Amino acid sequence: MMAALQEQTIRQHCKTLRMPTIGTQFARLADAAVREGQSHVGYLEALLAAEMEERESRAITRLVRDARLPRMKTLDGFNRSGVSAAQPGRR
Repeated sequence: MMAALQEQTIRQHCKTLRMPTIGTQFARLADAAVREGQSHVGYLEALLAAEMEERESRAITRLVRDARLPRMKTLDGFNRSGVSAAQPGRR
């Protein structure tokens, strides 16, 4: 297991480098890598993949929020007054 000082230093480096997911998941993924017999490269790949997935997720959330799309509407909320059935011959 990593020493507490090392973990704290790694978290601080990740904060400085703006890699928050690596900072929060490196210890858990390191333990999993040891249990699964992964190589150092395999561990690094898993760690970077987690960071990339989280960044992509945050980017999608931010883009949807910034797009200011209208709220999802359903037929239940549709005002049907004044709406009649289609008349034959009209499109």
